[in-house]
Amino acid sequence: MDRSCLRGLTVLAVLCCTVIGLSAQSAWREFAQLRQGRHHHAVRYLKGDRLLVIGGYLWSRGILDGTTTNTTEIIDLTTGQVSPGPSMRYAHAEFPTIVLSNGDILVIGGFSNDGGNRVIEKLDVTTMQWSVVGTMNRSRRQHAADYLSADEILIFGGYNESSAEILDLTMSQCRMVRALPSAANSAVSVNPDGRGPSYFGFRTGGANSDRSRKSLRYDGVNDVWVNDLEFDDSPVAPGVTVVNDGSVLVVGGAVKETPFMTSTASWIVSPLGVVSKGPSLQVGRQHLSAGTWRQDLVLIAGGIADFVTITDAVEWLDLQTMKSTSGPNLNTARCYAPMVMAPSADGRMRAFVVSGLAGSFNTPSIEMLEDSTCTLREISQDLSEMRLAGSAKYDSKSIGLTTAGQYLSGGAFLRNRVGVRNGFDLKFSFRLSEGNDNGLVDNGSPGADGVAVVFLPDSPTALGRPGDGIGYHEITHGIAVEYDSYLNAAFSDPNGSHVAVQVGDGRRLRAWHAAPYLRALATKDVPSFKADGSVYHGRIKYEAATLQVFVSTTRNFGTPVIEIKGFDIDSILRLDSRGSCFVGFTSSTGLSSEIHELLSVELSDCQPLTTSVKEGRSDAPINGIIIAPNPAVTDVVVALQAPLAASAMLRILDVSGTVVAWQAVPAGSTEIMIDSITALSSGTYQLQIFTEFGIHSAPLVLVR
Repeated sequence: MDRSCLRGLTVLAVLCCTVIGLSAQSAWREFAQLRQGRHHHAVRYLKGDRLLVIGGYLWSRGILDGTTTNTTEIIDLTTGQVSPGPSMRYAHAEFPTIVLSNGDILVIGGFSNDGGNRVIEKLDVTTMQWSVVGTMNRSRRQHAADYLSADEILIFGGYNESSAEILDLTMSQCRMVRALPSAANSAVSVNPDGRGPSYFGFRTGGANSDRSRKSLRYDGVNDVWVNDLEFDDSPVAPGVTVVNDGSVLVVGGAVKETPFMTSTASWIVSPLGVVSKGPSLQVGRQHLSAGTWRQDLVLIAGGIADFVTITDAVEWLDLQTMKSTSGPNLNTARCYAPMVMAPSADGRMRAFVVSGLAGSFNTPSIEMLEDSTCTLREISQDLSEMRLAGSAKYDSKSIGLTTAGQYLSGGAFLRNRVGVRNGFDLKFSFRLSEGNDNGLVDNGSPGADGVAVVFLPDSPTALGRPGDGIGYHEITHGIAVEYDSYLNAAFSDPNGSHVAVQVGDGRRLRAWHAAPYLRALATKDVPSFKADGSVYHGRIKYEAATLQVFVSTTRNFGTPVIEIKGFDIDSILRLDSRGSCFVGFTSSTGLSSEIHELLSVELSDCQPLTTSVKEGRSDAPINGIIIAPNPAVTDVVVALQAPLAASAMLRILDVSGTVVAWQAVPAGSTEIMIDSITALSSGTYQLQIFTEFGIHSAPLVLVR
């Protein structure tokens, strides 16, 4: 029995816990073969359970050898068939890819035999056609790229290249920014929970050239590069994978080229920028394949081991026990082989490694490792361990999303991603109390605003402004199921007790009950929501492309008040290959107010997660913040009601949700002097203090 099951038994007294053991995974098997073996290519997941294989080197005789190609291939994960995909305009290898908010795919430069070194191409996934959408100012290979904001991509370094530039997605133009301290190639982007790209694992030139134990982060406000994360070693080209709680695992890499020696180390980088040691590899390796299997279990396969030996070794890294266990070896040793995790239609986890270099040739084989069964697990996660945002607080019995105060916005989010593609069943309860219209009568029960359940593909915590929209209005794209207890005529609410399903427009999720946001609304059989201490029970069930929404005053649910058939959650959320998203509960108050409490959450999918109340847990370390002066002209001081129990990060976001300033805050702090706002223009911002327990936020107004 694993540690999580033992914890669940102590909390819930009785929990049925069936563990997916490592033995449940059978041997790797050949799933299919590409028409052309390749390496230094990219693989991206496409709607319809397909993989797109992009570019790379063909006809290779060794590392970085071969002819670059503009071809792509499509792997159908349902049938195993491989077919030609649309060809790019130029050939590309050693390039990064970016998936845009609408699912389109960018290929950014890379080594090219036909002039594509500076070219940025985009695949329209609707028409499956490539087009040139931009040109970099520098030719690059072995470079990195990542989102700097929703509309900007930061492009970093490359082989013998110290420059950097930003691609403006709205203008399809690149502009140069401050150069790096030195050339940097083979870097990886470490970006937990959207903290912002921090580049690590690079060297300044060829074999045995200088490298740093510190990552680099771009400060856009001051146009400078700053040292950021600090590691205890400096491997080149390590593997990177995002863990289900939003942290990033950095693993392996090369520590020396003559002779070629690799690292067995791994590191876990938290959203706060805290670097801690992870499990040690049994076999050190570079250019490995890595992916998160379930919860805190990471799969490592292949790569280049010591003395330039391409390995078939496979390991499981358990981030709870911090141990490595041998897995079934690959059938073909390989490196530069992208790994994609893609659950099957019945919920079984599958890992695919696609092509790669197998010595003196590129192997065309695609290997798959699959769960023998989809085994249900119940893992206890206490309400006290949920991510909190805004006004939300844990008080040992519940999470108060808001108090009875005015103009508050709060949220509580499950810490790990949830697999939703193949179905889920979410049950929860909430309490409304101390309702007060404060003179703003809505012809319903006194109080505001209700509770919303949000499903977000990328954001582990997202919170709308107070005053309207149940705490989710104007956040990033997603889905919201709202249990609305206030009549907001501006949003076309029918009354003060209704249930609705809202979907985003591709960029923003809004609470307007109108196209394109409203998908369904119900008032019939919805109880009259009253903020008088009443407890309500909600249930959201998704199965076979049908979404059902229930509400009750008891634990017994009858027929759904909303049923939407043909509800393609995969397409709406534009889920990645894991088929997972973040799930949270939000609420807000305006002039009218009431207390909103989250009492319980039970979630079942192929790896069920149950949250409960754990007695004796203290409140989150931040109980409140005071910003003075506010509005501010230059200097701003943030006062905390209690010293920080651990280090934290302070961020300032503009109205679009873009991080425009940040700084580290040491443990023990009670006052924080903000030293990074001098370059910001007048306007309203959101100040966040990001701790391991959640996010506490408050508005900040600057007047210039």
